[in-house]
Amino acid sequence: YQLAGGINVVGTSAVILSDLHITGNTGYLGGGIHCTIDATLNLSNSLLDYNQGTLYGGGLNVYGLSILDSVDILYNSGGSGGGIKFVNGRGEISNSRISNNECYYNSPGLSVDGSNWGDSGDWDSPGLILNHVEITDNYPGDHQVSILSSTSGGSVNRVEFNNVTIVADAEGLGVATGIRIMG
Repeated sequence: YQLAGGINVVGTSAVILSDLHITGNTGYLGGGIHCTIDATLNLSNSLLDYNQGTLYGGGLNVYGLSILDSVDILYNSGGSGGGIKFVNGRGEISNSRISNNECYYNSPGLSVDGSNWGDSGDWDSPGLILNHVEITDNYPGDHQVSILSSTSGGSVNRVEFNNVTIVADAEGLGVATGIRIMG
């Protein structure tokens, strides 16, 4: 199977990308971009739209470290996490929009499953930081944002929200509202 349809950041790669339009891709883990566990992605001033992730992350699937600044993630679809899926990944999203994405299960906007920033044993640092992010009109589903931790401790989340707007169109069918926190 193909990881991402667009860009795969794999191994111990550390990439800095800017001013990109990643569109119309299909992949198994991330339609637009896939970032593996030891990899680092720094993406700015870019648009990810109309991508499809069969299993995870229509726009972006993160297992490693991703820093996003001024990135719009729009009109993507995925199995889980239509816009972005973090799976034991970590990072920071700033000055960005996650809107009009869709998924088959979990959150159509942002889905987080195990996100802790710190080194091994550091459970106090946030794993995902959102600064000035707008998460709107992602559907269908029950929640714009889904944060899942396992009850066995296999996945732990520390997510920090700073100036984040989360809105759903109340007139739309299959409205996804608010944040779901489980585990």
